[in-house]
Amino acid sequence: MKKVLIVDDEFEFVNDLAEGLEILGYEAYKAGDGNGALRVIEKVRPDIVLCDYKLPDMDGDVILKKTKAQYPDIKFIMVTAYYDEDLEKRFKNLGAMEVIYKPIVLTEIDSLLSKL
Repeated sequence: MKKVLIVDDEFEFVNDLAEGLEILGYEAYKAGDGNGALRVIEKVRPDIVLCDYKLPDMDGDVILKKTKAQYPDIKFIMVTAYYDEDLEKRFKNLGAMEVIYKPIVLTEIDSLLSKL
């Protein structure tokens, strides 16, 4: 069972996505900010991190850099509400496998995660 960490400060979104992923057979973990995400990554070592770019305490690219430096095998997917080609290239250069845009569709996430 793949362990997936969802990092976003929109709690309803996090809870709904976690519930959907668990129904689909994933083990879902949740964090509402960057520091919480780093603690979960250290403790759980998820297979995949779905991380929002804009968080209250640090941007998702900081979490991406720290995660990849310590655990290069963790797959990282950046989530953002704003399309920006330069930002997308930057995320991929930092090690993000994918950049996906809100609103997120559960079946699309499942399809993406099943390939990782």
